[in-house]
Amino acid sequence: MGIIESKRNIKKEIQRIDEADTNNRNKIKKIWENSSGVLNVTANLIDTNIAVKINAYNMLGKKVAEVFSGIPSNKNGDGEYHFTSDTATNLPKGVYVLVIQSSRFRIAEKFIITKN
Repeated sequence: MGIIESKRNIKKEIQRIDEADTNNRNKIKKIWENSSGVLNVTANLIDTNIAVKINAYNMLGKKVAEVFSGIPSNKNGDGEYHFTSDTATNLPKGVYVLVIQSSRFRIAEKFIITKN
């Protein structure tokens, strides 16, 4: 193995570790639908100056709600961001997946909607 190939392998390993570290620190904390049918999300996001998209998908992979798209700006004192959908989603009872995605990371969390 040559020096150039060795340097490439080291760069790939550093990038892999950086990506894994970022994915571990970005975390969806809470997902809920309020009584008005608006979807709410609380998340810890490390990368603060990049655009993110937050969408909800049903178990067939169809997008059922767009919660947020843009650069987050509403960080609270605990270092968390709170997002709400602009309109009522009124999702039916069921299991869904919330995905937060940017150019640097992608995290997903399953959530369940139950109604009385």
